[in-house]
Amino acid sequence: MNYSIGDVSEALNLSREMIRYYEKCGVLKLSRDSGNNYRNYEIMDIFWLMESMQYRSWGVGIREIQELRSEDFHIRTPQLLDSFIASLDHEIDRKSLLRERLSFLAVKLKQSFYNLGNIWIQYIPSCYCFHLVNGNGDSYDRLQVEKNIRDIYFTPDVMGFLDSGVRWNKDIQEWVMLIDEAFVKKLGLPVLEGMEYVRGGLCVCTNADIGEIGDFDRNAADPLLAYVNDKNLHCSNGMMGMLIGRGSVNDSFRRIVEFRLRIEE
Repeated sequence: MNYSIGDVSEALNLSREMIRYYEKCGVLKLSRDSGNNYRNYEIMDIFWLMESMQYRSWGVGIREIQELRSEDFHIRTPQLLDSFIASLDHEIDRKSLLRERLSFLAVKLKQSFYNLGNIWIQYIPSCYCFHLVNGNGDSYDRLQVEKNIRDIYFTPDVMGFLDSGVRWNKDIQEWVMLIDEAFVKKLGLPVLEGMEYVRGGLCVCTNADIGEIGDFDRNAADPLLAYVNDKNLHCSNGMMGMLIGRGSVNDSFRRIVEFRLRIEE
């Protein structure tokens, strides 16, 4: 029994244009009606198309499908599937890490305003940081990120794992990008020249609002410094901040930063 291209399109939920493209790429070898030159599709052609649609769902290019079938298909197809499985495993691992990270950020954001001005002790994991721009209040120097870093870290696969951070003192703020050491290792990312290792540990933390753009609050971290002095805690000299979020709330622009001082144990 022969089928028209319309019959095949309806049966497989596949557009006529795509069916013709499969034929153009050599996946189908069709006969034509001698009277009207219309394509004739037999049941085996439909089976080939269904199998080809499966290959496509596995990421195989249409032009590669006929090559797989042409010689040693029993060897080449398992090799292809093994490669696809490895790719899937990599994507599953990455998405699992991304889910972990997004859950962490969601909790941070939910807690952010409740923790304004509060002081707590928290373990902060080790991370890497790299320079973004220096600023004095809301005046900033020229953005500077090394090309070797941005070529790898400013990409769609990695960008979602970066945090904006700031190293803080009275006169200057160095804005940096942060990425947890665990993410660097699990994603198989290189540690490049220009990236600095920041050792983790117990940190004294607070959330502060550094103000609207143009109204940078230079004293935002003072309550944290006062707490550390009052408790006579021995902390590292470098204060690090992580930007939790920025945006409008009740018609005012808010910038919430979690400031951290690592306790020297």
